[in-house]
Amino acid sequence: MERADVVVIGAGVMGTSIAYHLVRRHAGRIVLLEKETVCSGTSAKSSAIVRTHYSTRPTAAMALLARRMLERFREDAGGESGFRRTGMLFIGAPAEADGVKKTVEMNRELGIESELITPVDVRRIDHLLEPADGAPLVWEPRSGYGSPHEVASTYARRFTELGGVLRQAAEVTAIETTGGRVGGVATPVTRIAADHVVIAAGPWAQRVGQLVGLRLPVMASRQSIVTLRPRFAYDDGHPIVADLANEVYFRPETGNLILLGNTRHGDDRPGDPDDYQDRPDAGFVEDVVTRLSRVMPASAEAEIAGGWSGMYEISPDWNPIMGTVSAISGLHYCVGFSGHGFKLSPAAGLLMAEQVVDGRATTLDITPYRLERFEEGRALKIAYARAGVIA
Repeated sequence: MERADVVVIGAGVMGTSIAYHLVRRHAGRIVLLEKETVCSGTSAKSSAIVRTHYSTRPTAAMALLARRMLERFREDAGGESGFRRTGMLFIGAPAEADGVKKTVEMNRELGIESELITPVDVRRIDHLLEPADGAPLVWEPRSGYGSPHEVASTYARRFTELGGVLRQAAEVTAIETTGGRVGGVATPVTRIAADHVVIAAGPWAQRVGQLVGLRLPVMASRQSIVTLRPRFAYDDGHPIVADLANEVYFRPETGNLILLGNTRHGDDRPGDPDDYQDRPDAGFVEDVVTRLSRVMPASAEAEIAGGWSGMYEISPDWNPIMGTVSAISGLHYCVGFSGHGFKLSPAAGLLMAEQVVDGRATTLDITPYRLERFEEGRALKIAYARAGVIA
């Protein structure tokens, strides 16, 4: 039998970040297991937006830490993140103006660069945009977008360079326990004894948890992104936009494209992360493009360039589930990121490494993300009920 101090399950942006930060903490022999290849799952389908506008204080604080880590990614991690600063315009629904104002106040208390602006300011930022009358408008100048492939690849490369062991095509088939503590894992070709196991399996979290009788309330749900080719120049001089009035988000994409997604939630359905249609439905494309044209009228004549579908890992309150299993010593979880995973992954990896090595995260408090919060009636309260992906 092979021996490790820590086994991390899943090599998307979350698992590679956790593994990298563990090896930096000199946590012993770390083995990272991936059922396919690095960044081959939900991470690869991310819209990769990096922002800090969150309506829950713990997640806003984590987003700020993660953005700062992405800004200095080359210096700290020794590789590229693809981070490009474009700024982000948040357009709230007119009826939610009070909630948006409170969110901005809380964000600013945390040190987030955020301010309420006027329609005149919006025209100065991007003359193509026409927000709904009465919509609250928020500007985040330091937001942008990055590259999940580059982030995960950098973390995986540095992890192995620092002595970590990466195993691809190594699906975990069992998590072993003895006397109330974790004992290790099994794959089709080997067994690995370990004092600690971290589940970072994204939309496969529920299945992996079931291997050890752990109920992780994470719903894998298919979500789609559309790319458009406009007839006007559209590059990084345009901001990321999240528009809750029209329930869309969009950003520039390489090749003069618009990357367009949906913030409308509440009727999401469970799906199979191993078997789903990986292209958007025609009806979805027509609907989301129509909604985009209301806030960016010039986009109405854009051509459909393509698109893809991937899986969110949705938790009951659209916030992460992070911590240690109370009934099984040494078993940890970092799942349920609900569309926020890429932007939070640098910080989440650091915090989970602290949780494993020190027994608790110290850079930020992650106890609000405990699995038990759902049974205890302590689910996090988000301000934008129909837009969980904005939270």
